[in-house]
Amino acid sequence: MNTPVDQPADNVLVLSLASLRRRSDVVRRIQRAACLDDLATSVARVPQGEVHLDLSVEVRGLDVVVAGQIETQWQAECRRCLEEITGQIKLSVTEVFRSVDPAAPDQDLGDTFLFDGTSGDEMVSVEAVVRDAVLLALPLAPLCQENCQGPAPERFPAHTENEPIEQEPAPLKDPRWAALDGLRIDDEISPPDSVV
Repeated sequence: MNTPVDQPADNVLVLSLASLRRRSDVVRRIQRAACLDDLATSVARVPQGEVHLDLSVEVRGLDVVVAGQIETQWQAECRRCLEEITGQIKLSVTEVFRSVDPAAPDQDLGDTFLFDGTSGDEMVSVEAVVRDAVLLALPLAPLCQENCQGPAPERFPAHTENEPIEQEPAPLKDPRWAALDGLRIDDEISPPDSVV
């Protein structure tokens, strides 16, 4: 089985389904760096949207399977100390593209991607696979270190799960009211003697 490497083109991440099916015995390879816009969540982001791809695109019957590795770097702020932190994402993906059966348009396609475009001019958007995988892998609440104490640990201590939480001391009492501490009032007040 041949495995040619796709050369960089205007948009190597969008492939013609007709072209893939003409040579269904060939596994297409995408091995390159790509820049995708808007690879960010409210917390983390991929600098310049740069991702490194090592993917195979293969026709299997009526489906197209995209599988391989995705690597990228991410940046975010630590949720406690707000310092800039970075990390790396290495993902293995296997996704299936499938077209909607015109005879059953309400069929459940499960976790598959649909072909882009109209019938006869359908496209496989590998970019959608890459974008979804990277965005789902970005951290939601990143920490620079598991035991990060935050920007002012004396004023705002952060407690980890393994660390016992110190009990706060009882608030200071006003000495003018100290005499009332000894006062005990019965909860039940007996009714006055009834007069007949």
